[in-house]
Amino acid sequence: MFWILGTTVIGMCIGYLLRNRRNLFSHIRRLILWIIYLLLFAMGLSVGSNDLVMDNLGGLGVRAIVISLVGTVGSVFLSWLLYRYLFVPGKKRD
Repeated sequence: MFWILGTTVIGMCIGYLLRNRRNLFSHIRRLILWIIYLLLFAMGLSVGSNDLVMDNLGGLGVRAIVISLVGTVGSVFLSWLLYRYLFVPGKKRD
């Protein structure tokens, strides 16, 4: 855990020092995108090679879809409420 936090803090410090080099960040963004693709591919390999997950994929898939939909609908609803309460012009807050 400390390794992850330390790495994040070091990255923030280096990013702060290099904040004026915009050209460098466009290359880093492209590199990060490919690293994310590689991580997703590795995760797919790991899930695909796990017999327990693959045997129960039908039941797990339905639960995953339900959890995703409920989370998304809840987030959109709460965001809409916050927007309506905090950012709609002309309305006075209590």
